[in-house]
Amino acid sequence: MGAEAPRVSSTVNGRDRDRERKTSPVVTLALLTQTLLAVGTYLIGKEVTQRLDAITVICTRSLLSAVFLGGVILAMGRPFLPPRQLIPKLVLFGFLAGPINQGAFLYGLSKTHPAHASLLYALTPAGVYLGGLLLARERRENRRVLGIALAFAGVLVLLFGKGLAEARGTLEGDAWVLAAVVAWIVVTMEGKQLAAEIGPLKASAWMLVFAGVWVAFAAPFLLDARALGAAEPLTLAGVGYLVLLSSVASYLLWNFALSRADASAVAVFANLQPVGTAVAAWAIRGEPLTWVMVAGGALVLGGVRLASQVARPRVEAVGQA
Repeated sequence: MGAEAPRVSSTVNGRDRDRERKTSPVVTLALLTQTLLAVGTYLIGKEVTQRLDAITVICTRSLLSAVFLGGVILAMGRPFLPPRQLIPKLVLFGFLAGPINQGAFLYGLSKTHPAHASLLYALTPAGVYLGGLLLARERRENRRVLGIALAFAGVLVLLFGKGLAEARGTLEGDAWVLAAVVAWIVVTMEGKQLAAEIGPLKASAWMLVFAGVWVAFAAPFLLDARALGAAEPLTLAGVGYLVLLSSVASYLLWNFALSRADASAVAVFANLQPVGTAVAAWAIRGEPLTWVMVAGGALVLGGVRLASQVARPRVEAVGQA
């Protein structure tokens, strides 16, 4: 036996796995941008669904997103169709991303407060991480568990800081948003492999194209074209934001991050959304920033920072011939 040399190990594929688990500055920037877009989605989506029927907004958003991204796919050149073996998964993801996630979200948002919706979406990292543990896709790490717990504690501070009665909001709206959150958790967990196989742009594009196909079957019966045509320019601009930024750009950034980092590390950034929504409401609507918001926001930011850090790879001593 010769001298012993250190060996770096991890759960899957050695160093490549450790590199994948690191949340790089580029991924962090992408997720922070996606968070800003999400904050705008809560505020603008609420305003638009107060001025225009929520079902009409849902149909318009899905159909226009599908048309836009269909054009992007054509502009990218051959192959124009996704791999045949991925079509069933894309059809399912389109249903989850479109009618369930976007549809249930906007319909629920029309019946609840933007702050409540953002707080419910903050359940995403806990759901993704627990799902990953159950499916043996994640390994238990004390640092990540602690980070998610801290961020979730911050969400609870924000949620219940004004009292239980205020936290309840509109039960029906919260229930619809919660259904959207469950769909988003599944898309986040399963979308990582899809983004790795065909790239984040095509994964986002095909997912939303199939979402538009699902909605197209119901749109002739649900979309109020007359009300849409009579909508004010500001309302139509809000719909444009939901299409181009909330759907196209946001999904692309999310899938890009999923292709570069663990699903649980990506999902934890959803905990920033309640903080961003509170700050935006203060800046735009003049709502006061209280100590509850500051304390809850500090916990969320600290938790996200902790959970997104890569753990040091384990070093083992092995014999060298």
